Order: sequence, then C-alpha cells, then structure tokens
Amino acid sequence: MHSRGVIDAIKKIRAWVARDDDGIRPPRPDELAMAFELLPRDGPTWTALLLWGAIQQDPIPEPLLDRLCTPEFRGRLDVVDVRAVLAGTSVTNIPRYPAPDLAHVLFVLDQPEPIVVEAGHPTRMRAHHVSLVFRPEWGGWRVHAVGEPVQPEQVGT
Repeated sequence: MHSRGVIDAIKKIRAWVARDDDGIRPPRPDELAMAFELLPRDGPTWTALLLWGAIQQDPIPEPLLDRLCTPEFRGRLDVVDVRAVLAGTSVTNIPRYPAPDLAHVLFVLDQPEPIVVEAGHPTRMRAHHVSLVFRPEWGGWRVHAVGEPVQPEQVGT
C-alpha cells in the first residue's frame, strides 16, 4: 500500500507532464508509465524518479524530499543544482548495483540523433548518476547523491 505522500507525488508528477518550465523537460508519458506501472515500488529506480518529479514542483514538497533522501544528502541538497544536472535527460530502467546496498540509476542525456550500436564496439553516452543506498531502518532505498557515482567505500558498503 502506498503512503499518502507518495500518492500525492504521483498525482503532481502526472499534472506537470504537459509543462516545460525553465527549459526542463518533464518525463515523457511513456517514461511515466514505465515508472509508475511497471517498476517495483520498492526499487531504486522508483525512488530516483520520485526525486526527479519532486524537484520540479513549486513549492518543493519538503516532506517528500525528507522521505526520499538520506539525511546526509538532504543536508546538502541544492534543488537548483539537481534540476540543472538532470535537465534534458531520460531515465534508464535498469539500475546498476556496485554493491548489494548501493544502486546507480542512470539519467542519460537526450540524444539529437539515434545512437547506432555496433557489435563488439563500445557505445559511449553521457549520463548522470543518482546514487541510492538501501537501509531497512529507513524503509528502503534513499537518494544519497546526484551527478557522479558514489563508490561503495564512500557509503560504508
């Protein structure tokens, strides 16, 4: 069962899909469908997408940010900076797990042209990481950093 705060966040995120304030592209409807219907509600991608939606709100839903972020990240969170980092990106749907309780959700920069992937050749895309840590005492995954990936030794895993 979802808490009232998460349900309210989902409604707000869906309400701003059609908006494009400050040059920040809201998630596409297909991204929202993926996020809110197909992803496990207790997974790191779900939490990263909720943060992505929360930072677009005006006013910022402070109680939701408190629930989505680690205390360390919440103390240094600059919403304007995070908005700038994630502007013009799309979320990937498979997180990376460098440690069992550390996940990186990638937000890749939108590409003006399709990327051709050739077998045996590396494909390079610029991406920003939302690093999350899993702590059962906090109720699951929480955002710990946005931008560069956090390494396991930085969060004690």
